[in-house]
Amino acid sequence: MEAELSLAEHGFSATRAEHYLPELHALLDLRWEIMRRTALNVVEKIVSPVPGSRMMIGVTHRPFLESIPEALMNLGIEHALVYGAIEGSDEASLDGNSSLVRMRNGETEEFRVSPESVGLSRATRADIPWKSPEDETNRSLAALEGEAGPVGDLILYNAALRLWTATEDDVTSLAGCVERAREALSSGAAIRLLATLRQPIPVGG
Repeated sequence: MEAELSLAEHGFSATRAEHYLPELHALLDLRWEIMRRTALNVVEKIVSPVPGSRMMIGVTHRPFLESIPEALMNLGIEHALVYGAIEGSDEASLDGNSSLVRMRNGETEEFRVSPESVGLSRATRADIPWKSPEDETNRSLAALEGEAGPVGDLILYNAALRLWTATEDDVTSLAGCVERAREALSSGAAIRLLATLRQPIPVGG
């Protein structure tokens, strides 16, 4: 309910698999006990609680760059971006070496992005030695407030990929989406939205 209200109010929400995939969530303790990747690690990525979703999916192994888009098409997903990421992270790497597969209207295209081509510097999580969860939070907030550096570049890149995946046309460029994301940071719109999202949403009466 809270996620639905946030989506209606802000056009943005976050939820967890326990809410829309309770059967899969019930296996979490067993999966932790096994301590090995299974098919469920893939299944949980390709299921969305929102019909007609446009999806971004990080995968661990190159063969998934072919099999995941095919699975998404079989599920009726028309727009998605599948990319290689460490440990299948939901964060795409800005190192210029990672492959991405864009899926639109039943067709796929594999490519790599040169960070310089979209006005960014090369950066990965390995370039950002977090000292603690608090340090990660503080540096992320500083980047959202406009501080330049690898954290900010990763935020801009991943935001731009999501904007690009969501576009309806074939004209909008990834570089253009980077500039849209940059404007959201420099104008303060991003940090203001975060402050709003951190406020509790009243549910019911």
